[in-house]
Amino acid sequence: MFSNILDLVPLRKFLTPKELAKLLITTKKIDISPLLLYISRKNKNGALFLKKFKSGLKKLKESGKYGQMLKDVETSLGKPFRKM
Repeated sequence: MFSNILDLVPLRKFLTPKELAKLLITTKKIDISPLLLYISRKNKNGALFLKKFKSGLKKLKESGKYGQMLKDVETSLGKPFRKM
């Protein structure tokens, strides 16, 4: 699915060059855990973010893409994904 987790996040926008230099990049799969979403109660758009997250997750599950992602993770880890 993704060639590298760094494909997902433009780290240079969030980290200083000094912080970037401390990163260790590896292709080794470590572990995968259940999906979690943290939204601050102080965030005025928190309810909207949660609604959109739940809607997107529902669409992924209905389309079968969520199940395929879990299978991809299991294949890459060589063990079953821990279900919640």
